[in-house]
Formats: sequence, C-alpha cells, structure tokens
Amino acid sequence: MSRLHHVCRVLLLTAMGGCAPSAPDPGAGADAHARPAHHPGTITGAVTALRARAVRLGGPTDEADRARRECVDIVRWLPLLAADTTLGRTDWEEVAALADRAAVRLAAHADGDSAALAVHIAEAADRLESIVTSRAVNTEEP
Repeated sequence: MSRLHHVCRVLLLTAMGGCAPSAPDPGAGADAHARPAHHPGTITGAVTALRARAVRLGGPTDEADRARRECVDIVRWLPLLAADTTLGRTDWEEVAALADRAAVRLAAHADGDSAALAVHIAEAADRLESIVTSRAVNTEEP
C-alpha cells in the first residue's frame, strides 16, 4: 500500500470514529478486527453488494430495513475501498462524494419511499462501476 493510501486510510478511519491501523496485538485473537459478513472486500464487490441490496430495499419491511442498514455500512466503507485501488485523487474524491450522497439519501429514507431509495442505490452502484471500469482499476483485496 502506498504511503498516500495509508495516510488516507488513517485519516478516514479517524474521522469516521474507527480505529487507525496499528501494530497487531499479540494477545488479540484472529477475530479482533473481523469484517462483518456484508463487507464487500473490494470496490468491485461493493458494486455487486449495493445492487443486491437495492433489490431487497423493496422487499418485506424487515428485509428492507436490514438491506438499508447494510447499505449504510457499505457506502461508509467506499472511500476506504477506493483507497485500496489504483484510483487517482480525482476519482477517489468522486467515490467519496458518491458515498456521501448515498449516505444522506439512506438516512433521509429511513422511513420513506423504499422504491425511490432502491433506484438511487442502484444508480450509485452503476456510477461506481463506471468509475472503476473506465479507469481499469486494480481492485485486488490487500
């Protein structure tokens, strides 16, 4: 990981209230920082994950609520996932802005029109895919 990506990651994690990367704690088990099952792993995985959840947003209430909560997490992870790619600064900033807009929409639609929210999340996934594929981004998981 380049120094710039490392600095971006530390700043983002700190700003989001997460923990910054540090030396591993030998006393901590392998699950100390385990990813949730819905973590996409890569930016391309995020595209697929957002599309799958966009479809579920129109389902039964409990399923739609879970899909919305998972979308909130995924869009929050987008800047970090983008930092682990070969995207340039301008593209990373576009991904971060896309994540911000999606987070606002998700928060505003907590009890609102799930069909409109599903369309917005699907459109965000389409735009994310466009950014990633047009830049031939290296998206291998670190």
